[in-house]
Amino acid sequence: MINMRTRLLFTLLVIVAFICMPSFLQAQRGPGGDPDATTGIPFDGGLTLILAAGAGYAIKKARDKRNRAKDVIEK
Repeated sequence: MINMRTRLLFTLLVIVAFICMPSFLQAQRGPGGDPDATTGIPFDGGLTLILAAGAGYAIKKARDKRNRAKDVIEK
Protein backbone atom coordinates (compact mmCIF):
# COMPACT_ATOMS: atom_id res chain seq x y z
CA MET A 1 0.00 0.00 0.00
CA ILE A 2 1.29 3.42 -0.94
CA ASN A 3 1.54 5.72 2.03
CA MET A 4 0.39 9.31 2.01
CA ARG A 5 3.88 10.84 1.71
CA THR A 6 4.68 8.81 -1.38
CA ARG A 7 1.38 9.76 -2.98
CA LEU A 8 1.95 13.44 -2.13
CA LEU A 9 5.50 13.37 -3.54
CA PHE A 10 4.29 11.72 -6.75
CA THR A 11 1.51 14.29 -7.12
CA LEU A 12 3.97 17.12 -6.57
CA LEU A 13 6.34 15.76 -9.22
CA VAL A 14 3.49 15.42 -11.72
CA ILE A 15 2.41 19.00 -11.05
CA VAL A 16 5.98 20.25 -11.54
CA ALA A 17 6.20 18.31 -14.81
CA PHE A 18 2.98 19.89 -16.10
CA ILE A 19 4.17 23.35 -15.09
CA CYS A 20 7.40 22.83 -17.04
CA MET A 21 5.63 21.47 -20.13
CA PRO A 22 4.86 24.89 -21.72
CA SER A 23 8.57 25.73 -21.79
CA PHE A 24 9.15 22.65 -23.97
CA LEU A 25 6.40 23.74 -26.34
CA GLN A 26 7.82 27.24 -26.73
CA ALA A 27 11.21 25.99 -27.88
CA GLN A 28 10.18 25.92 -31.55
CA ARG A 29 10.45 28.98 -33.72
CA GLY A 30 7.32 30.23 -35.43
CA PRO A 31 6.91 30.21 -39.21
CA GLY A 32 8.52 33.06 -41.09
CA GLY A 33 10.86 35.47 -39.42
CA ASP A 34 14.50 36.18 -40.13
CA PRO A 35 16.34 32.96 -41.09
CA ASP A 36 19.71 34.54 -40.24
CA ALA A 37 18.67 35.51 -36.72
CA THR A 38 20.23 33.54 -33.93
CA THR A 39 17.74 31.88 -31.66
CA GLY A 40 18.22 31.33 -27.98
CA ILE A 41 17.52 27.81 -26.80
CA PRO A 42 15.56 27.72 -23.55
CA PHE A 43 17.00 25.16 -21.17
CA ASP A 44 14.92 26.06 -18.13
CA GLY A 45 12.41 23.22 -18.57
CA GLY A 46 15.05 20.50 -18.73
CA LEU A 47 17.07 22.09 -15.98
CA THR A 48 14.00 22.21 -13.74
CA LEU A 49 13.31 18.52 -14.33
CA ILE A 50 16.92 17.63 -13.56
CA LEU A 51 16.79 19.65 -10.33
CA ALA A 52 13.47 18.01 -9.35
CA ALA A 53 14.89 14.55 -10.02
CA GLY A 54 18.00 15.39 -7.98
CA ALA A 55 15.89 16.64 -5.09
CA GLY A 56 13.78 13.49 -5.19
CA TYR A 57 16.90 11.32 -5.22
CA ALA A 58 18.38 13.26 -2.28
CA ILE A 59 15.15 12.85 -0.30
CA LYS A 60 15.13 9.12 -1.03
CA LYS A 61 18.75 8.73 0.07
CA ALA A 62 18.14 10.71 3.28
CA ARG A 63 15.05 8.63 4.06
CA ASP A 64 16.94 5.38 3.43
CA LYS A 65 19.80 6.51 5.67
CA ARG A 66 17.37 7.47 8.44
CA ASN A 67 15.58 4.12 8.17
CA ARG A 68 18.88 2.23 8.34
CA ALA A 69 19.85 4.21 11.46
CA LYS A 70 16.51 3.33 13.08
CA ASP A 71 17.02 -0.35 12.25
CA VAL A 72 20.47 -0.34 13.88
CA ILE A 73 19.11 1.35 17.02
CA GLU A 74 16.19 -1.09 17.30
CA LYS A 75 18.48 -4.14 17.06
